[in-house]
Amino acid sequence: TFLDSPEDVIQLALAYLHLDPNSSRVEDLRAAERVVMAVRPYIRTFDSNDYWHQLASKEVCLSIAWSSDYSVAQALDDPHTAARDMIETVEHPTIGTLKMLGIPFKFSDTACSVRRPPPTLGQHSDEILSGELGLDAKTIVQLRREKVI
Repeated sequence: TFLDSPEDVIQLALAYLHLDPNSSRVEDLRAAERVVMAVRPYIRTFDSNDYWHQLASKEVCLSIAWSSDYSVAQALDDPHTAARDMIETVEHPTIGTLKMLGIPFKFSDTACSVRRPPPTLGQHSDEILSGELGLDAKTIVQLRREKVI
């Protein structure tokens, strides 16, 4: 499921491309459109409300949601977030330097930190398919051949 706020989808795509999320340049908007259209075949629904129920009932396994209250971009720009040391910078293998929100919890005796970037598409697929779902290597190869995964 994907959020149903077109403005936020475009801003998300622009940010992904390391462009100004508020850009109105035609070239930037076309680049954002290409990103959105690349993932469109994999989107089952556009929804900003019911995705919680869909995730809980396992109708969907991933949701890019939207909160009208506070966006990640706003959180990254918030002085309070910086003051709480919640902004982490990591090197991502495909997009380079990535500024992201860190750990919101602060413990007196336990140091918390982001140790690695978000995974790339499919990075942990084999581990999950075999370890968590119990599929053997032959079945995984067949699913790839049939473009199921």
